[in-house]
Amino acid sequence: KRIRRLGGNKEIDVDVRIIAASNRDLGQAVADGQFRDDLRHRLSLFRLAIPPLRERGRDILKLAEHLLKNLCRRHQSAPKPISAEGRARLLGYAWPGNVRELSHELERTIVFEEGDEWAFAALPGGTVTEESGGVTDELLQAGFEFPQEGFSLDGTIDEIIRRAIDQAEGNVSAAARLLGVPRDYIRYRQKDR
Repeated sequence: KRIRRLGGNKEIDVDVRIIAASNRDLGQAVADGQFRDDLRHRLSLFRLAIPPLRERGRDILKLAEHLLKNLCRRHQSAPKPISAEGRARLLGYAWPGNVRELSHELERTIVFEEGDEWAFAALPGGTVTEESGGVTDELLQAGFEFPQEGFSLDGTIDEIIRRAIDQAEGNVSAAARLLGVPRDYIRYRQKDR
């Protein structure tokens, strides 16, 4: 390919590939008139969909271990194992900030958390304790069975969030504390609905 610089008078040979990323549905953006269709076609020679961290399951633990190793080296800190509670917290958190948020949380833990294992105490989630009311036991009683026609986990989560917000009289921060999740998680769930 040949290009001419803006204001230039001669063409220059170039051999490049442009890698672009978007967290939006560009097809929908084109339909809404917010993105040029010709540009989308030029950019979409090869598409690679990378799921958000919250959809990557146990990959989070592998990624956390890799990042912890590098961060421990950078901070000259001795590596420690991740506790069972820490694994539960890492897997149970929604990670609205994706890998960057995970990295920052790991670094914060290395700097501030003491003990023989990483527990990620600043993250909400993990196992339900006596102090937290044990609501999980009530929800998952031994006799509970999923209905034959199916079950909407997303719908159930949305209903739980709605009830928490109602109980907190519209205060999203208070609802987040009731649920043991970050306020951003509730905003993220509401944004997609």
